[in-house]
Amino acid sequence: MAALDGCAIGHNRSPTDLCADFHPMGGLTRLDGFVADPANNDIVLWGLKEADATPLMLDDFIVAIRAAHGEYTVMENGQNVIYQPGISIDADNSIWPILGKINNLQDTKQKLEYERVCATPMHLRVDGMPRHTRVSDILLAADFRMKLVNEGLATIPIRDFFKGINMRGIERDIVQTKTGAAYKRPQYDFDRYWFRAGSFTFQTTPRGETVFLDTAQVILSQQSQNMANGKMVSGGINPDQQAYVCDWNSRMEDTFEAEQIWRQMYNVFRHFAIARIIADRQVLQSVGFPSDSLLRGHEVKFVYVPDSLPGQSFLTPVKVGNVSWVAGICGGVSIDFDGSNFRRDDSTAISDDVPRSVFSNRPHGQSVGWDI
Repeated sequence: MAALDGCAIGHNRSPTDLCADFHPMGGLTRLDGFVADPANNDIVLWGLKEADATPLMLDDFIVAIRAAHGEYTVMENGQNVIYQPGISIDADNSIWPILGKINNLQDTKQKLEYERVCATPMHLRVDGMPRHTRVSDILLAADFRMKLVNEGLATIPIRDFFKGINMRGIERDIVQTKTGAAYKRPQYDFDRYWFRAGSFTFQTTPRGETVFLDTAQVILSQQSQNMANGKMVSGGINPDQQAYVCDWNSRMEDTFEAEQIWRQMYNVFRHFAIARIIADRQVLQSVGFPSDSLLRGHEVKFVYVPDSLPGQSFLTPVKVGNVSWVAGICGGVSIDFDGSNFRRDDSTAISDDVPRSVFSNRPHGQSVGWDI
């Protein structure tokens, strides 16, 4: 590692006190892992402090650690249920049969009807964590912007920017129309796109008290559906959709560097991954950390997240054949870690020099942040 920074949250100061003067987590911009400190009933969080990145916020990690410890339950049929953390933006299914009857966007009346129907509010669902938090707001903003990029309503400032679904289809249809290729495009699709955890691995020291998040991969996934007899059914393979998802995933790192919202989403995944390790390994209990103050005592800052957003419409800028094509996009962000995408990397291990360096550089007194 080029540089390491540490942040300790201990029992001698409550998380509420820490937030008063340490809300941005001491300038950390990426969380890499933690060191268990049973001698002081502490857990030291460590990571990078990059000059060109936005500082992390303690509230985001507190939401993650509470979710990992099952603090966000919902009552269903008389039982407490725990959902995997995530958000979803879902269109109203009632709009698809209506849009399917609009077949000429060159007609002013049909064009206005298309825009009106497309503006039907999309429902925002938040699972496994509180709605009105900065975490939910970040994931919502990332998901919504991804949909704008997909529709052709926004671009990401990266070199050789990849096109969204609509522009890909328009360009291909123009070529096929000119060449007379025998191809009939579906009148409308219902496509679901969502960000999810790819491969996440972590290393530990020989004694296991130090953890380093080795691999942290966020990927975009896609599922195609069509409306048949008033119901949604799985759709066929759409080359435009596959190319779009493939291009995005191959340029994911570029998006992190290009726009702040993608880096923020990536950091949320890292928070939840490290929180998951702490919960699975019962680190709070093993170090004697007074977890009540962390899991229940601190009040996370309220950040308003609405129940719905207006739908967005994309109007084909050129006439392709005699049939217009309309599309609907739904999806979200799923922060789901399990044995298939989250594991310890037994092929490597962190040196014991790491925890020694963390503790030897810790200033005397009640310091909660220091450089290593």
